[in-house]
Amino acid sequence: MNNSKTIRIFGLIGIIATVIGYLFLLYKGYTLNDENTILNKSVIAKKAMVDGLKQEEKTLNNSIKALKSEQKITDNKIRLVAFNSSDSKLREKGKELIKETRNP
Repeated sequence: MNNSKTIRIFGLIGIIATVIGYLFLLYKGYTLNDENTILNKSVIAKKAMVDGLKQEEKTLNNSIKALKSEQKITDNKIRLVAFNSSDSKLREKGKELIKETRNP
């Protein structure tokens, strides 16, 4: 009798441990699912931020190209005035302006 009582007690302990383990795994599964959802939202937000930065980079690159083009036009105008002028002071001033535009 003592042996069958021990078997029942260990059987009951095993069933209780199995139920507790199942509930723990169920809880862990839900928490991991929640964490996964949070991480997915974070990844989506980061991708949107990267896309915004790429767009801003394109805008800045276009602005840089426009400024370089404008600088070339200004340099050409200064050269035309400076080198086609008969006044030596104007030529010297033109050369100084060209140096300043190249080395701000």
